Amino acid sequence: MPQGTICEDCERGLGMRHQTASARRTDLRASGYTTYLVDPVTKQELRRPTSTGSPARVEVATPKGVAAITYGLPLQLNGHDPTRSHHGGDPASTGAFGRTARSHDAWRVLEYMVKFS
Repeated sequence: MPQGTICEDCERGLGMRHQTASARRTDLRASGYTTYLVDPVTKQELRRPTSTGSPARVEVATPKGVAAITYGLPLQLNGHDPTRSHHGGDPASTGAFGRTARSHDAWRVLEYMVKFS
């Protein structure tokens, strides 16, 4: 089994749409739970081909990400929810969305990624 995952791995393994998996991986990386896998010799980010042959960056969980999953720690995601505008500005709706779908999906993605880190 190869080390690290590409977005397509998470999509298939978790049954998520690309937009969801990609957004949650970005959240996790921006929050320090994941990072791109780098070749120790060349210092280049490693890439693997997708099913269409396009190169995709490989990501792994950081020690912070592994600890969050191992000890069941709540995720502290940096930044705002990019889907917030889809709730029409209703604070109750956006708050509920932020506590449920975003953090739940991020947890699922991180948990999946830890298996391959």
